[in-house]
Order: sequence, then C-alpha cells, then structure tokens
Amino acid sequence: MFAWIPGGKETREDIQASRYLVETAAGGPKGSRQRVFRHLTEDQKLLFPHDTAIHPALPVKERLWQKNPEDPALFAEYATLYLKQNGTLPPGYFETAAQLAPANPWFAYHAANHEARKACSQNPDGTYKIKDQERMERVLSLLRKASSQTGFETYHAEMLSRRIAALRQGNLLETLDSLNQMANSQLGALTYFTDLPSAICARSWTAAETRNAEAFREISHDAGSFVKGLCKSRVETMLNEVILLGHVSVISKQLAADAQKLGLTEEHGMWNGINVRLADNRKDRATRMLRVDGKEADRLKEGPWMLSSSLEAGPKVAKSQPVLTRADLKPGILQEHAVLSRFLALATWLLVAAVMGATVLY
Repeated sequence: MFAWIPGGKETREDIQASRYLVETAAGGPKGSRQRVFRHLTEDQKLLFPHDTAIHPALPVKERLWQKNPEDPALFAEYATLYLKQNGTLPPGYFETAAQLAPANPWFAYHAANHEARKACSQNPDGTYKIKDQERMERVLSLLRKASSQTGFETYHAEMLSRRIAALRQGNLLETLDSLNQMANSQLGALTYFTDLPSAICARSWTAAETRNAEAFREISHDAGSFVKGLCKSRVETMLNEVILLGHVSVISKQLAADAQKLGLTEEHGMWNGINVRLADNRKDRATRMLRVDGKEADRLKEGPWMLSSSLEAGPKVAKSQPVLTRADLKPGILQEHAVLSRFLALATWLLVAAVMGATVLY
C-alpha cells in the first residue's frame, strides 16, 4: 500500500501523518487541540479556539485582553467578536481605542463599517438608496475622523505572527497540528470592512446625482484616506489581499465615474489612475506562472492535486512567490497518496464484499 515510499517502508511519521489527514477528512483529527495546548502557556492558549461548549469564544477573548489591557491588537479582536455576537460595540469602545491607539484609524473604520451595514443599499441598476440618514451621517463623521489619523494597522498580521510563534513545528505531526489550529483560529475575526465601501459609493453617487461638487470632494478626500490606509496596511493572507483589492476597485470605479459626471477633472484623474493601475495589475497577475526549482511548472503535474489551487494562487496574488523546490512539494504528494490509498483500500474491500455477497445470493 505504501510502495511509493522509498524502500517500501512505513515510517512512524508517515503513518501518523496519513492517519491524521484521513481523520481530518472524516471530521477532524483526534487529540489535535490537546497535543497543541500541552506545550502552550496559559496566555498562549487564549489565542486559539477552545471547546466553545465549555469555553465560549467571547469570554476567552475578553479574558485575554483584560490580562493585557494595554494591547490594542487584543482589544481589536475582542471588540470585533463582541460586535459580531451582540450587534453593538463594547462599552467604552471609542475611549479605549483613543487610549490604546490614538493614531490608528482602524477603530473608527471598524465602527463606520458597522453603521454602514444598515445605512444604505445598492439597487440592481447600480444606483444607491439611503435607508437610514442618521446612520449615514455617523458613517461620514467617522470617515472624517479617521482621515485625520495616519497609523493604519488592521492587526491581522500581528495576531497571525503571535499564533505562529506559539506553535511547534519540530516534526510533521506537530506541523499538521499547528496548521489545523491556524485553520480554526478565526483569522478573519478582525473586520474586512465589507460594508464601508458601499456607503462611500452611496455618498459619492448621491453627490453626483444632486450635482453637489463640495460633498463629492469631501467623500473623495475621506475615501482616498481609506484606500491609502488599506494599501499600506500589512496583510497576512492571500485572501486578505484579494479582499483589499476588491474594496479599492469598487470605490475607485464609482468615484471615477461620479467625478467625471460632475466635471471634476483632478478627482477623475486620480480615481481613474487607480483603475488603470488595478487593470494593469490584473493583467500582470494573469501571466504569472507557478515556479518550481526556478522554472515554470504545471501545478497539476508538480504538486499535490488537492493543493493545486493554492499553489496556483501563490504567483497570481503574490508578486514575489515563495521559492519552491520539488523537495518542498514531495511531503504533500506522499501524504496525498496515503490518503487516496486509504480510501481506495476501503473501496476495494467494499467491492470485494459486494461481489462475495452477490455470489452467495446467486
């Protein structure tokens, strides 16, 4: 069954890893959290998911922040989860943010994104509807406040670095356990600003429709600060990069069109210039190929089939993809073979049983 492994011998690590991946496919590896937590300090344990039936996520996040009350990244994670579960920002949110990170506009954008969720909506024809004018005014006020702050930090990369540093990767099993914990660590717990771009576009569209050039210049200025902050912020995953570019594209297209409608040449040139750069970026990404051992390679031929999409995404998203060698890809290929072998073996025995059953019945 493991004939493809050099020498045909099943090492203990190979068996552990193949069993681990089979258990993952069946619903989750047994004992993974316990093995990881065995080597963590009490504070480090709070960075990772617990059994929510015993330790609900929000109290865990709150306890971690309260143990480190001067840490803005921990407060950001706690505040985000609090908002998600309660529909409101935690008590003292703005005061705490001003104390911990007075120059970081992330907290204002986070609050604006929450208000934007119910402030407006986009119609199928591309027009916008203001559903709650008071909420929209709060969004605009928060955008103006954020535009005066300069130290944009989302804390995504910061929290990722802390989690990685706490995990062991001494052998293959530890690495797989670590990957499993990272996959379940709610890396997206911090907001992606999914609603704020729509509110910005709604304000821009309204200004253009009412021929209010001054209102457009204000939202253009504040939207420019938001876009600059996004582009300067550290991103920790390719998913974040894709989401970030999506936000920038939505905003720049709308504001370029509205500036042109109002005859504002300078503003149109700025936003249309962003559109051109994004289009050039997309063309450049489309031409990038996976490189293995310094040469262009076919993702389906060179790497594990189950990871082929991820391998292809690397060069498509990252300008400088990690240096990969065939030796780097080999463990994944071997483990993929092990998983497929287990399933094929089961299928074979089921087929044999079916044939024997049919023979007996016959």
